[in-house]
Amino acid sequence: MIKTKLYAHQQEAIDKLSKVKVGALFMDMGTGKTLTALKLFDIRRQQGKVDRLIFLCPISSKKNLMDEVAKHTDYVYGKDYLIFGIDSISQSDRIYLGLLNTVNNRDMLVLDESTYIKNPFAKRTQRALRISKMTQYKLIMTGTPITKFVKDLWGQITFLSPLIFNYQSYYQFAANHLIFDKEKGYIVSDANVDYLTQKLSPYVYEKGIEEITDMPDQVFLSTVYQMSKKRQELYDYTLNKILGEIFLQDASDTIIYQLFTELQKVVSYDPERIEVLEYVLDKLNPEQQAIIWFKYKVERNLIIDFLRKRGSTYSIFDGEYKQEEEFKSKKTQFLVANIQTGSHAQNFQNCHYQIFYSNSFDYATRLQAERRTWRAGQPHKCIYYDIYSNAGIEDMIIRSLNKKEDLLQSFKQLSRRFNKEYLEKYLRKELSVKDDQDRSQPSRETESHQGIPDEPRYSTG
Repeated sequence: MIKTKLYAHQQEAIDKLSKVKVGALFMDMGTGKTLTALKLFDIRRQQGKVDRLIFLCPISSKKNLMDEVAKHTDYVYGKDYLIFGIDSISQSDRIYLGLLNTVNNRDMLVLDESTYIKNPFAKRTQRALRISKMTQYKLIMTGTPITKFVKDLWGQITFLSPLIFNYQSYYQFAANHLIFDKEKGYIVSDANVDYLTQKLSPYVYEKGIEEITDMPDQVFLSTVYQMSKKRQELYDYTLNKILGEIFLQDASDTIIYQLFTELQKVVSYDPERIEVLEYVLDKLNPEQQAIIWFKYKVERNLIIDFLRKRGSTYSIFDGEYKQEEEFKSKKTQFLVANIQTGSHAQNFQNCHYQIFYSNSFDYATRLQAERRTWRAGQPHKCIYYDIYSNAGIEDMIIRSLNKKEDLLQSFKQLSRRFNKEYLEKYLRKELSVKDDQDRSQPSRETESHQGIPDEPRYSTG
């Protein structure tokens, strides 16, 4: 039995997909795909069409998925549902054969994060397609079904049914919908996309999180501070040193990544940054929990040392510590989490405050982090605080995030258009320490202060 009331968009999805045996939920993360799938299964089981639900999902999502099922249903694992790692079916013949012998025509098969089978030649794609033939009721779920070209759709839709596109093989699909570079053989564009859209229409429900009117509000606040003279000198030294090395040779992606990373470390490792964090924490309701995102281990150690001295309770979630469950159960006030590790496949609806002590270069990673709390079922307004300085690297990161871009990818595109001399001038200008009038203000609400005086002077921009 389903214990949770559906949102309007989830009911819309049920109304459409309950009429067909197979379907796709192309819904943004945080919009409640799992609950929608559970409700769809519940309806079909009541109708006597299926007996059991089987999930295929990334291994990293299994624990969170089990928590979601327990939250929304009274289902018993093994009797009502099973979960298998999609990674495991390619890595283990034993698990693959066991699953192949387990699935039958009375099961409903759900493939979560279906882009895991976007590569038509991957072993897990081939094995997932073989498993999908064992049952007639199937569902795929993802927020981004296409990452670059419609090639990504072939495995996902064939998992549902090869009759939807009605091609006998991937090669036949490619011949009709992909255009290749004649000399090098790589894909350059899509073709006949309208045909695919028309074929998919009866089986797909799409919903972006911004389209949902009954989701909680979001508030973005940026606390901007000016680095000390000593830290600015270290930043300038690092900038000039690495730029000098870069332009003695070609500015490869690896060297540019090193430049951006080393500059970000200079800023993020600044002990005075902790004082800005303290200001932000003092503004929070002491009864509420918050996530503090970090990127580097040195930052983590600075943050937990500060929280320990402050007398605050905290949990750590990164590649070294996995303490997220005690945070979810509200045993601690703060979760100190690595933005790469903690921003995927987790549900932190138990809190609605997030603090970005440092940021990823990649907008997709930032978005993943935001949606750990801003999800269907979140009863509170979600509030995000960004801490950043007047260093050019942080200005570039914020601008890139506001444009919904990956900073490194954006620079790659720029480097293809201009010579080394132009790029050196561009980087020196953009990465330099910014004065107030030079710093581009983010499009979100901004608080700023100069230095960190005893009585900080903040203004909202």
